[in-house]
Amino acid sequence: MPVSVDASISEGAKLIKQQQYHAGIALLEKVSQENSSKTQNERAKRFAEKAMKHLSSDPYEALNLPKKSSRKDVKKTYRKLALKYHPDKNKYTADLFKVIQSAYD
Repeated sequence: MPVSVDASISEGAKLIKQQQYHAGIALLEKVSQENSSKTQNERAKRFAEKAMKHLSSDPYEALNLPKKSSRKDVKKTYRKLALKYHPDKNKYTADLFKVIQSAYD
């Protein structure tokens, strides 16, 4: 089990470095909430929190949109992300959903 958890943490960090923040955070949140060692949980949580802090600073980046997006594009993208990361659909992404919701507001 520790090898696959470490691999998941590495994969999540890799996704974040590639600016695929949503997928990386979702993976890291899942790892941090599952049954793994305390150090692994903390490591995954640290990576996820850092990425969420980055997303929180720019609403367009949180929605993965260019700054010159139309209202229609913002709404469309928000709805797609909300469907994918809503806590009712994915129990591990409540914090990520809050960042997405805040960016949309």
